[in-house]
Amino acid sequence: YTDALNPQAHLPPVFPPTIALHGDADVTVSVTQSSTLCERLQASGNVCQFVNVPGGGHDYRTQPGLPGDWKNTTNTMIEQFLRDQHLLP
Repeated sequence: YTDALNPQAHLPPVFPPTIALHGDADVTVSVTQSSTLCERLQASGNVCQFVNVPGGGHDYRTQPGLPGDWKNTTNTMIEQFLRDQHLLP
């Protein structure tokens, strides 16, 4: 039943542009979920940008001790992605 329940096995041929930011130390959801999603979207001709957050956990934006300011970095990356897709002026 795994494939029947896996949304990645049922991606539509046309999908909105997607940016996936994921911490590689996330113990709640494996980082491979996001990287595989992006690979599958790209393979079907859709736009997906995967961003790995080194050492980031599930809530890396507020994770104490994580090098860098990922909260602001994430906001900047998302804004740039949306501009690149002509979804923001």
